[in-house]
Amino acid sequence: MTRFSFTGLSLVLSLVSGLIWPVSAFADTSERQTIIHEQIQAFQADDTRQAWSYAAPAIQVRFGDADQFMSMVRSQYQPLYRPRAYTMGETVETPRGPGQIVHVIDDQGRPWQALYLFTADNKDEWKISGCYLHLLPGEDI
Repeated sequence: MTRFSFTGLSLVLSLVSGLIWPVSAFADTSERQTIIHEQIQAFQADDTRQAWSYAAPAIQVRFGDADQFMSMVRSQYQPLYRPRAYTMGETVETPRGPGQIVHVIDDQGRPWQALYLFTADNKDEWKISGCYLHLLPGEDI
């Protein structure tokens, strides 16, 4: 007769649930990185409607329409509008929700860092709720 230990079962369930959480977190991180990549591709293609589709409802209310949004991106986020290159950095938790660091090289070779913030919309889909961009000190590339 086999003896079954509830302590052992609890330990196994704790380990399994601990393994499941990072997989879910990884899936969310991957999804958010894909959203950033696709929005940057939309910027590069001047696909205003597609770029707008990734903005959170609060951002859409703030700018009113896709053309106003894209005008703001062109004037204030040029390194993301026309990057020479970009790579994903670390995922961070902020007081405003999950964030993603993106390392950007602009068209003049200057290094920038962007912090994208995300929120889930009413369909539980990730949307970009903000982006903070700053020039990094150092040499141009």
